[in-house]
Amino acid sequence: SIVLTSITLTSMTVFTIVERGSVLHYGVYILLINFLILLPHRWRIRFNLLSLFLVILITAIIYQDDLHTLVVLISELIGITIPSFLIATYRYNESVWQFLVDKRLKAQKEIIEKERNKSDRLLLNILPQAIAEELKTEGKVQPRYHEQVAILFSDFKGYTALSKTMTPADLVLELDSCFSAFDLIVERYCLE
Repeated sequence: SIVLTSITLTSMTVFTIVERGSVLHYGVYILLINFLILLPHRWRIRFNLLSLFLVILITAIIYQDDLHTLVVLISELIGITIPSFLIATYRYNESVWQFLVDKRLKAQKEIIEKERNKSDRLLLNILPQAIAEELKTEGKVQPRYHEQVAILFSDFKGYTALSKTMTPADLVLELDSCFSAFDLIVERYCLE
């Protein structure tokens, strides 16, 4: 349908040039190509150049004896095509730029969300959920009074000697398994 529209509008342009010495239909055609018809940008370039070439060629054949009219019409044709194409190119470049900016913002938001989730998981691993939520929303935690509280301080027997014989990675794994076991005991007996 785009090709049919192009052929029709090109024909109307040529007839208008012959009948009235006017490039009005060509202007409408170029505006349609550049602003209304959803063509990929590379096709828009081709249509602009092909249309301009064909209309100039036909105009040159028709007005070969009247050089002044020919120059005026060709100037008008070029004057319509180039600004329309430049404006359409600017709009295309602007939309591509906006797409790239939106894509980068989306990627950054995903990274921020991922890091926020990591932070939340770490906070929940250290603190009870109610305390972690209050800390996130308020930036601080109000002290609370509890009637019965127990604080456990623990020491691993032989930790210093053991830490000298293990690699850092193995030591971290050993500590993680100890603390995970402790977390299970606390959870089982509802001590938190």
